Amino acid sequence: MPFISTTDPNGVRGEFEFESITDMLRELYSFWGLENGESVSGVRDAFGRLRVSDPLTLFDSQLQYDEGPLAWNTVTSGTASASHNANESSVTLTVGAGGSSVIRQSKQYMRYKPGKSQYVLLTGVFGEAPSDDLVRRVGYFDTDNGIFLQHDSSGLSLVRRTKTSGTVVEETVVQAQWNENTFSTLDPTKTFLFFIDLEWLGVGRVRCGFFSNGEPVTAHVFNATPDEDVPYIATANLPVRYEVSSAANETGTMKQICASVISEGGFEEELGIPQSRDNVAGGGKSLTTSAVPVICLRPKATFNSITNRATIIPESIELFADAAVCYRIYYNANATTAADWTSQGTASIAEYDVAATAFTTTNAQLISTGFVAASNANKAGSADEALTVRLPLTLDYAGTTPIELVVTMQTLSGTGTGYAALRWRELY
Repeated sequence: MPFISTTDPNGVRGEFEFESITDMLRELYSFWGLENGESVSGVRDAFGRLRVSDPLTLFDSQLQYDEGPLAWNTVTSGTASASHNANESSVTLTVGAGGSSVIRQSKQYMRYKPGKSQYVLLTGVFGEAPSDDLVRRVGYFDTDNGIFLQHDSSGLSLVRRTKTSGTVVEETVVQAQWNENTFSTLDPTKTFLFFIDLEWLGVGRVRCGFFSNGEPVTAHVFNATPDEDVPYIATANLPVRYEVSSAANETGTMKQICASVISEGGFEEELGIPQSRDNVAGGGKSLTTSAVPVICLRPKATFNSITNRATIIPESIELFADAAVCYRIYYNANATTAADWTSQGTASIAEYDVAATAFTTTNAQLISTGFVAASNANKAGSADEALTVRLPLTLDYAGTTPIELVVTMQTLSGTGTGYAALRWRELY
């Protein structure tokens, strides 16, 4: 009689004998906790499919060398601070007395693929139990929408934040009311590995939990059934965020360690809306041996009166000059003198500039450089989405200051005229 040995999602080993494939599947489904189509955490993804090894990482962060300034916005008020711990590969968020806060939010808003399970993994340490004045949060959320784990004077809780009504509303579930596992032995002063597993097609289910002995165990499920009046959150395109705040007199800390956001079941390439712009209409750009912007790109602050958190993917930059030139592409530089930012169009999330005659590189990152021979076209980063894949063109945390992509040219000697064309895709 055939024999099989396996383990369930909690690591319990079972041994089975069976007479047919049908019997084997029935017994294994029962052992794995999948009777009648029901699932246990760790076995099925947010849409009920058996988990397979086909994840695609949308975002990841390790803090081994620094605070990750290219990937994270750090916003402080009052006496708050964020400091890197080299020995721990972590960042400590600290607030002082008198009312202060520190927020660490990923610059990237992770693109959600409808019909795919979004899997968020976050590690950190909350710290000692706070009084009424101190609140700590970690999760997949921003100011308006999302899911997060909270630690305040009431203890631990799971929160669903939504702005679908036009104002921010929070559903807070304290630890004693978690509907799957209350994790009564969870110690906030020790490291945690917190996960969020969500489906979002306007409606859907969100599971939150913690890894225990190497296995994901669900603590609470937020169910948003199809008969809801509105979507359970306005969008699932969200950032990862750690924050701690003190309203008045209490001081406190929390630690941020590592983060990952995964699209389960793969992530097909989204073609998006193709866009392009060049500087030919202005007669190109007069060049000297001093670098000058030839074309610049950035996101609009709003799109259809909504804060613009959509995605811009540069695809190619084509350059031409009548003299030998050096080109440079900067991430987070700023076009300055004579800058004239112009909307790409009402159906576009971007705006461009071809008029600027100067730029600054404070806090900028040089991401590509090269040369163009006289009267010889050259493509810089053609069809290379990796150029900014970890350096997203986004707004800052407050949604007010955009990150700019600035392309500059300069002659190797003498003067000349430079032309530039930029192609990109927009996902929204």
